[in-house]
Amino acid sequence: MESGKFCSKRIYELCRERNLSVNKLCKLCGVTQSSVENIITGRSKNPTVGTIIKICNGLGITVNDFFNSYDSNKFSEIRKVTIEMESLLTAEEVKEIVNCLVCMDEKKYKRVIEKLEMQLEIRR
Repeated sequence: MESGKFCSKRIYELCRERNLSVNKLCKLCGVTQSSVENIITGRSKNPTVGTIIKICNGLGITVNDFFNSYDSNKFSEIRKVTIEMESLLTAEEVKEIVNCLVCMDEKKYKRVIEKLEMQLEIRR
């Protein structure tokens, strides 16, 4: 599933679980209503990590919680790697890496995950 579709579905699901309108979500998160609507309707194909982080903060969840609900291998692997990276990298470095991973095609993504896992092993 591409990142835009994933984020759209996940935001919709989180709003439904919490009985929130898009307007209320935007007020909680400090994100413009047009930004959230563009993600939900699919006009925004690649939402920024910054926007996702603001949404997560407003909902009181972590980025890992945001990606946690789906069994997609790609998002499971991203979640696993980010959990490990959080103790070794700055928050800004983790944001940049996650943003890149979400946007990558599958072949390139697999190579990068392998390299990241090797680097994490070395740093431990």
